[in-house]
Amino acid sequence: MDILTLIDKRNNLMDEAEKFLTEKTTKNGGLSDDDAKTYAEMEKNIDAVTENIERFQRQNARNSADCSFTRAPIRPELSGNTNTKVGRASDEYKKAALDAIRTKFKNANNLLQEQVGTDGGYLVPQEWDEHLTVALKEKNVFRGLADVITTNSDHNMPFTTNGAAAYWLGEGQAATQSNATFQQKTLHAHKLVTYSVITNELLFDSAFDIEGYILEDFARTLADKEEDGFINGTGALNHQPEGILTTAASDASMVQVTAGANLASDDLINLVYSLQKEYRKNAVFLVNDATLAAVRKLKDNNLACIWQPSYQAGEPDRLLGYPIYTSPFMPTIAAGNMVIAFGDFSYYKIGDRGARAFQQLNELHAPNFMTGYIMTERVDGVLLLNRALRVLKIKP
Repeated sequence: MDILTLIDKRNNLMDEAEKFLTEKTTKNGGLSDDDAKTYAEMEKNIDAVTENIERFQRQNARNSADCSFTRAPIRPELSGNTNTKVGRASDEYKKAALDAIRTKFKNANNLLQEQVGTDGGYLVPQEWDEHLTVALKEKNVFRGLADVITTNSDHNMPFTTNGAAAYWLGEGQAATQSNATFQQKTLHAHKLVTYSVITNELLFDSAFDIEGYILEDFARTLADKEEDGFINGTGALNHQPEGILTTAASDASMVQVTAGANLASDDLINLVYSLQKEYRKNAVFLVNDATLAAVRKLKDNNLACIWQPSYQAGEPDRLLGYPIYTSPFMPTIAAGNMVIAFGDFSYYKIGDRGARAFQQLNELHAPNFMTGYIMTERVDGVLLLNRALRVLKIKP
C-alpha cells in the first residue's frame, strides 16, 4: 500500500468519525458509553493509519538523505542552478497545496501557513497563478485586448485631457509653457470571489487530476465575471471595475447614435470615422454574437456584404478592415442600448494586485457529500483615455 492510498484511507476514516460524532452526540454534548467505545475505536484506527503515513514519510526522508551525497554538489553555486525555487514557486509548496485540498485542509503543511492572503486563505502556488493568468487571457476576450499591469498598491496613472502641445518656434524665440492639462485615474484592488465544487469521491481519488479540474473551473468563472466587469462594471463606489459602457454613459463624446431604430451599414462607417486617426491604427470592434449576426447581413450601396470573414486560422474576422471580437456581455440590439464598441482597447488598463488565494468552504456542501473551494483575486480596470474608444448606441 502506497502513501497516497493511506492518505485517502485516513481521510475516509476521519469523515466517518466526524459524521458519527455529529449524529451520536447527545443534547448534553456527550456520548453514551457504547458510542464512546465505538468512537474511541475509530480514533485508534485513524491513529494507526497516521502512524503508517508518518513511517512512509520518514523512510522517504531517509532515502533522500542517502542520495544527497552523490546527487548534490558540496557548493550549490557551482551546479549552474542559481534559480532555486523558494516560497510559492517551490515544488514543495505546490505539493503542500495539493495535499491540503485532497485532505479538506486537515493536512495543511507549515509551508502554507507562511503564505496567507490578506483576505484569508492560502496564496496559490506560483505555477497555478501563472496558469490562471494564461487561461484568463484565453477565456476573457478583454484581457487579450487591454493592457494588463501588475501592481502592489493603488496605481495612479496621469494622462492629458487635451493632448500634448506642439507649436512652431522661430530662431531665438523663447519656448512658452505647454497648455496641456493633466488628470489621473486610479487602479484600485477590488475583490473578486468565486468558488468551485467537487464531489468527495473525486477529491479522494488519487488518480483524478484535481489540480487541473479546479484551475479550469476557477479560470472559467473568473474570466466570465472579469469580462462582464470590464464592460459593464459600475466603478469604485460599488467595488467594481469601471466598464467601458459605464464610462461611455457618462461621456457623451464617446457615443454615436444610429440614424434609425435599426442598425445600418452607414452607422458603422460613421462610427469608424468618429474615432481619431491615431487610435484607428490599432482599433478593433467588440460586439455581442446576436449583433454580429445582424452585421453579417448588412450590405453597402452596391448590395455587397460589408462582412469580411477570415480565411486564416487564428486571425479574427474583419469588419470594414478592422478585427472584430465577440463578448456575451455586450448588449443586444434594442432601442437605447450601446451595442458596438470600437477603438484601441490597449488604453483600457487592467490592474492585477498580488497573488490569488484559496480556501475551503466549510460545511456548505457537506450534506451533498461535496466540498467547495473559494478563490479570491484583487483586480480593477479603467479606461485611461476616453477619446481612444467610441460606442454605437441604437436610437431610443
